Amino acid sequence: MSLIHHIQRGTVTTSGGSATVSLTCMHSQLAMIFIEPATTTTVYDVKLTDTYSIDVYERTSATGTLRDSNRPIPVYNNMTLSIDNATADEAFTYLLVFRES
Repeated sequence: MSLIHHIQRGTVTTSGGSATVSLTCMHSQLAMIFIEPATTTTVYDVKLTDTYSIDVYERTSATGTLRDSNRPIPVYNNMTLSIDNATADEAFTYLLVFRES
C-alpha cells in the first residue's frame, strides 16, 4: 500500500522570541520536521502541541537549521507549532511532512 504525504509549510516571524502557527494534520504520522531561522546562529526551542495540550514533539536549544526525521510521531488531531526563546526576532521557515497510510 502506498503512503500519502501531506505537507505543511510556511513562514512565521517571532516577536519577543516567540511565535505560533496552527496546523491541520488529522490521523497521520509526523515523518519529518524542518525549521530554518533567517540567521544560522539563532538558538530557539520548538514544540508541537495537540488540541489536548499534550506536547508530542519538543526540541530545546536548536541552533540554525533543525532537521528531524528519526522517528515517526502519531498525530490524531490538529497541532500548534511553537517557536519559543528565540535569540532573535526574525522569520522562521517551517516544513512538516505527515505520512498517512
